[in-house]
Amino acid sequence: MFSLQRSFLLLRRDLLVSIKTLLSSFCALVIMAAILMILGCISIPGQSMITDDFNSFYMYFTVATVVLVGVLAFRSYDKPYNRSLSILLPLSNEEKFLTNFILSFLIIPILVFVALFIGMEIGHLVNYLRFEEYHFLYKESFYSFSKYDSYLQVYLLLSFSFLGAIIFKKNKLIKTWAIVFGAFFLLLLGSVFYIYFNFPNIIGEELIIPDKLQIIVDILCHIIFFLCLVGTYLKLRKERS
Repeated sequence: MFSLQRSFLLLRRDLLVSIKTLLSSFCALVIMAAILMILGCISIPGQSMITDDFNSFYMYFTVATVVLVGVLAFRSYDKPYNRSLSILLPLSNEEKFLTNFILSFLIIPILVFVALFIGMEIGHLVNYLRFEEYHFLYKESFYSFSKYDSYLQVYLLLSFSFLGAIIFKKNKLIKTWAIVFGAFFLLLLGSVFYIYFNFPNIIGEELIIPDKLQIIVDILCHIIFFLCLVGTYLKLRKERS
């Protein structure tokens, strides 16, 4: 029988096991974000030029969360001995799935968001001491993640790492994204050939995506996200059988 209490007890255990990795990742992200913000601020005569915080924050956040989810999700299934212990735990598949889902789609994104926010604000503070111009990041960062498209894109990428974490045992992050990039490349190549042979007149012109097509793409993203979660759950059930 499913128990929410057991799920949170397992989550606490997984957090304690991964606490060193989480803390070291947090500190590394703070330092990295601060350095990148400092290096991204270029002095020019009479003024300073600061990099686009929205794009920088969004890119760092996406890459960091995808990597950490690929490393930490289903970590207890990496080695045969730990895998055996995890399978023998008196927990249902639903409880194990929920635990890793909360870790991957809630705790890790919040951790990365806070680390990058602190690091980039430190970088801006240093730039203020250098150029006497301070730019508050929170306006861009919180606004960007209030947009629905941001959530959809990031969580779709996270679902790939989430699925790969339970499928592959070694080098799971590399294998997962090699497959994802390979599939994306083939899809892009097929799309280019399709447009070239069916709409040759638009080659070289600016491609405007219709609103209806954008809606279809969003629906497909939702379907892929759902299929990744279902695939992860089915693979988790298979591990126990």
